[in-house]
Amino acid sequence: MTAASACSKKNYRWKRTRHSHRRKQVPIQKALKQADLETLALAAQEGHIELKYLDEAGFCLWSPVSYSYSRIGEQKRMEQTLHRYGNRISILGLWQPGERFDYALAQGAFKGESYIKVMDWMADQAAQTLAQTGRLTVVVQDNGSLHTSLLVRQQWSRWQEQGSFVFFLPPYMFGNESH
Repeated sequence: MTAASACSKKNYRWKRTRHSHRRKQVPIQKALKQADLETLALAAQEGHIELKYLDEAGFCLWSPVSYSYSRIGEQKRMEQTLHRYGNRISILGLWQPGERFDYALAQGAFKGESYIKVMDWMADQAAQTLAQTGRLTVVVQDNGSLHTSLLVRQQWSRWQEQGSFVFFLPPYMFGNESH
């Protein structure tokens, strides 16, 4: 008898392990933001605005186990550990579906100043688009502390003057996940 079959007889199964942030979104706020995002996507499809999606991802040597044994009917979760940025490579990407993908790389994590440099470049592009086509640019992003810091908030009006607006996805609230 193999280890896999022995464990399945004891109500265990070989299954993907999920990362858990132990957070969830407020359902009504998520639904309202989803409706707004669908309206923005429709406006972009009709050529009224430029819609871009921004996110940051990091890569490091830490590689969690992606499959493990867990009880049937349960999802095993691994809580995230503290990051060590020394060996991390980060990418900050701006994706415009069907058009382009622009990105910046950083050793370690992006900080306020480096994020502002990327957004300044993007706002310059938005100003050119506005001058040439009359279309505003909307950047969809999460509520990460990098995107909402005081230093960054002080730039918003300047970016808006260039035709670039930020649309925030709904924030996450602390709580137990429902799955």
